[in-house]
Amino acid sequence: MKNNNTLGSASALNLQPLEFVTQRGRWVEQRNLSLINQKAFMKYSLLLSFVLLFSFIANAGEPKDIHLTGNPQVDFFSARELNTFQSSTPSAFQSDETITSSGKKSPWLAGAMSLLVPGAGEVYAGNYLKGAIFFGIEVGTLVTAYLYDKKGDDQTVLFESYANQHWSAVRYAEWIEQNIGNLHPTASWNPNVYNSNYDPNDPNRHAPPFGDINWETLQSIEREVAEGVTNGFTHTLPYYGQQQYYELIGKYVQFYAGWDDAESGTYAIGTTKPSDFHPADESRFRIYSKMRAQANDYYDITTSMISIAVINHVLSALDAAWTATRYNNALEARVNLKMQPTPFGNVPVKELHLSYTF
Repeated sequence: MKNNNTLGSASALNLQPLEFVTQRGRWVEQRNLSLINQKAFMKYSLLLSFVLLFSFIANAGEPKDIHLTGNPQVDFFSARELNTFQSSTPSAFQSDETITSSGKKSPWLAGAMSLLVPGAGEVYAGNYLKGAIFFGIEVGTLVTAYLYDKKGDDQTVLFESYANQHWSAVRYAEWIEQNIGNLHPTASWNPNVYNSNYDPNDPNRHAPPFGDINWETLQSIEREVAEGVTNGFTHTLPYYGQQQYYELIGKYVQFYAGWDDAESGTYAIGTTKPSDFHPADESRFRIYSKMRAQANDYYDITTSMISIAVINHVLSALDAAWTATRYNNALEARVNLKMQPTPFGNVPVKELHLSYTF
């Protein structure tokens, strides 16, 4: 019984070392397998590296040692390709000043362009929005000036036709003749105001161009009537058809007597002096004055548009020069080409310097 217990104990004692050996064997087997996998990975990595290295040497055409410069242009292109690049692109060796100056804008040229055509200098300097604004103002002002100038011309034709129909230099002279004593106590009428063609009974004598009137003599009478007294005579009648002629007959009440509604009817003036004239708003004198004023308003708008266009030219020229200057100051690009020595020869290396100023 004792021996059996001893064997049982020995068997029990030998069981744990056997299990330990078995587990250790498995660990060793796994470790060996891991080492085999690592060796295989290293083997394939070396093989792949060798293939890549062989390909690089074959493509470079140089079986000599490989020299890495850290420059991608040198390390990734063969000497043959670099030589081809150098020989085929001589423009790559331009100086820094040439490349830089070619990208700048001339403020003088920009200003001159906008002085001629507003907005052109801004477009040249790269600011298309401001160019469009200045050019739009130019077009808008010129179109507006043209339209209102045409309106002024049409209105001028209208009021001149109205005056030719309702105002008469002959009627004006006849009224002075009839009232000269009331107008000036010492003034005397000169019959030479009319020429031989004058017929006081001819109804057509009031139609322009008033060939029955001697204008110099009539003007002499006007000055005599106005001398030394205050009776409303302040001007002499300009020759028919002149701009001043159409202006004065609707501006000064001295000439109110020449309108056909002042001769008789509601607006008849009788022997009243011009200083006492008070033409009503419905009188032809006032109607004509408003027609002329409308024409003048149209011409004033035209003048204003032209003035704005001139100012727009000047402002656009100044702005274009300023925009070109800002363009040059805001973005300065300088490209330097340097020759870097390498085992394959001198290689052009580009350096780009960019600066932006807010």
